[in-house]
Amino acid sequence: MTLLSNAPIIWAGTVARAIGDDIYIQCCPENVMAGPLKPDAAAYSNFSKTYTNIFVDDSLKNLAATRSMPNWHPVYFSEETADQESWCPTIGSLWELGLLLDTVDKFS
Repeated sequence: MTLLSNAPIIWAGTVARAIGDDIYIQCCPENVMAGPLKPDAAAYSNFSKTYTNIFVDDSLKNLAATRSMPNWHPVYFSEETADQESWCPTIGSLWELGLLLDTVDKFS
């Protein structure tokens, strides 16, 4: 599992440790201007083109960038149920993410 973040490693590392021990972190470079950053499609180019990439983000703009990319499946994270989008699944907690990942075969 990879945590892709535009945030610095100090923040992303804390989040990754909260998720689990086997998390790879891909953060923005120290020189942010060196990009590419989300939602630029180039930011997603280092990921597998063979395996399923389930992308969870709280920004529809970031999710939209992967909407038509092969093997990418956007999932919108929003604690507001009124924000549900019809073009991708919406979750509001890590528990819901776990339930969604249990059905990962539907993404393949």
